[in-house]
Amino acid sequence: MVNPHDFKSTSYVSLFKDEFLRRKEKNSLYSLRAFANQLDLSPAYVSLVFRGKRHFSSAKALEVAKKLKWPREKQKYFISLLEFENPKTEESKESALATLQKLESSNLQFNSIDVDSFSAISIWYHNAILSLLTLVKSKATTKLIAKRFNLDQFETEGALRRLQRLGLVKLKMSSWSALYDYLRVPATPSAAIRLYHKELLNKAAVAIDEQDFDERDFSNMTLTVDRAQLQTAKKKITEFHNEMAQFLEGKNPTEVYQLSVQLFRLSQPAEKK
Repeated sequence: MVNPHDFKSTSYVSLFKDEFLRRKEKNSLYSLRAFANQLDLSPAYVSLVFRGKRHFSSAKALEVAKKLKWPREKQKYFISLLEFENPKTEESKESALATLQKLESSNLQFNSIDVDSFSAISIWYHNAILSLLTLVKSKATTKLIAKRFNLDQFETEGALRRLQRLGLVKLKMSSWSALYDYLRVPATPSAAIRLYHKELLNKAAVAIDEQDFDERDFSNMTLTVDRAQLQTAKKKITEFHNEMAQFLEGKNPTEVYQLSVQLFRLSQPAEKK
């Protein structure tokens, strides 16, 4: 069975090492020698791989993944991580990145919450904090979170408590982490959802003046519309959001951005004939 957390590894070595640590956690007597023997490798060689001193070939990586009895998707992810980190050509690196993004996108963890629950976290920074917690791999302290979004300590602590009550984040050793990659909220008319969109539009207005041109992109298009096309257009916009999220994340995301698309009527409704 595929574990979505496997598709968040930052390197093929960490994915390989995590497998050893997972087995050792189940059996404290499990040794590096036993792990290496199962793979028909020497303990010294495995140790060098763990330390980044030696690297598998793609063929050897596939052989190792099969001996570990990993699902096919995980095998492919393991090999693609290796080929992205140690590319033979620029084309092979781009191909590996495309495979990684596709696998990561198809294994994202979503949590659907109802509109009533969303009402408790409809202020813009709740969703932003969730995104940051999928980004920060080390100590995501309350202080760090407050600093990244220019929030005060009180606002940040309150937001984290609300997210925790909804089961969206967890606290361990003074560090916060997200339990899901994204939230899904039903497309239902709601005062909370309207407030959320208005706040983000206000944030966009501020960004026009405060952020450098090369850090942001604003574009608009005035067009004529056949109302019969609107529902299909909404689906296409959702697909665009997902595609851009996958593309922009790349392999080393460092910032939290907001991608917003607004489609609304400028003219008064046409009179029915």
